[in-house]
Amino acid sequence: GFTLSSRGQGQNIVPFFTGSEARAPNPYSSSTRSGFGAARPVGMKLGTSTVELLVVVTLGAVILAASMLRGGKGRRSGFGLRRGKARGTWVKDRSLGGKMVFVPAEDYTATYGSATRPYAGAGVGAMAPAKEDQSPSASSSASARPKWWTYDDFSGPADEKVRPQLKQLMVILEDAKAAYGRDVNLYDLLQLKQLCERHALKVKPKTSNSRDAMFRTAIKGAVEAIENGSTMLGSDPVEDFLNGLAVALGVPPSRGAAISNGEVAARCRASLLQAVVFSRTDEDIEFNMTLIKIDNLLTALPFQENAPEIEVITRSLNNRMTGEERKKIVAAFPQGREENLAMLKQMLNL
Repeated sequence: GFTLSSRGQGQNIVPFFTGSEARAPNPYSSSTRSGFGAARPVGMKLGTSTVELLVVVTLGAVILAASMLRGGKGRRSGFGLRRGKARGTWVKDRSLGGKMVFVPAEDYTATYGSATRPYAGAGVGAMAPAKEDQSPSASSSASARPKWWTYDDFSGPADEKVRPQLKQLMVILEDAKAAYGRDVNLYDLLQLKQLCERHALKVKPKTSNSRDAMFRTAIKGAVEAIENGSTMLGSDPVEDFLNGLAVALGVPPSRGAAISNGEVAARCRASLLQAVVFSRTDEDIEFNMTLIKIDNLLTALPFQENAPEIEVITRSLNNRMTGEERKKIVAAFPQGREENLAMLKQMLNL
């Protein structure tokens, strides 16, 4: 309790204690600093235990809110579950420009199929072998095989005696630009294919980009040879050269089809535009020769059915020629192969 005193000129508030000592408690004593129920110095009294409880609850709410804000960006689903504590997989989302996105385990399985799981019947860090893909995508990749692709492996026993020669040849091919200042040589690729085929060996390029660059060079060389009326590259038929080189380099059939279709589509589009120019300048011989080249190309390296490259050609030619010019091209096109003529009409949207 408190009592009022009128000592001096003013009024002072003097604390009234019931104990044996009528003096202010020491704020630094152990009895003062121990717990919520200990005595506090004058001017620092919190009040009843209800106020103390409110302070504790308020502090707890602030801490909880801060933890939620700190972990909000990493929540997987539900309340406060962060991705660091959730099972899932990081995947590259092409629709977001290649940004890495965290996909929870159940969402990844639903989207991408059965995921490879760690610790499945093996030691720590071991990965369970993926099951063979029996989904419809597996059959669709088989249908993407180029028509010139007739075998998946070389026959006969492997002969490792020529492995050093193959390694040296691969160094020349992969470092041609940096070491020799030139592009990949088509006839080096021809030699690589023949050595691998003869001795039933394969090589492994440093990167998939290096592998694709070598195979793209081979496709371009094949396209030029075909347009000039040749069906051979060195001593090999064009189709056999491409198939054997793809096997030697480890190019997947679907990737080989994509590279082949892309180069053939680019050349067909350029040739059709050139044919329009020849038609407008009345250069009839060049006009007919250009159409023969297109026919030869579609015969040796045909597109697969419903290849998306055909639609790309169609869209790119929409505003480049008139309807009469399209009909003139179809009328002058070689009529010997109906499938090539049908492919041409599809390109011209006729």
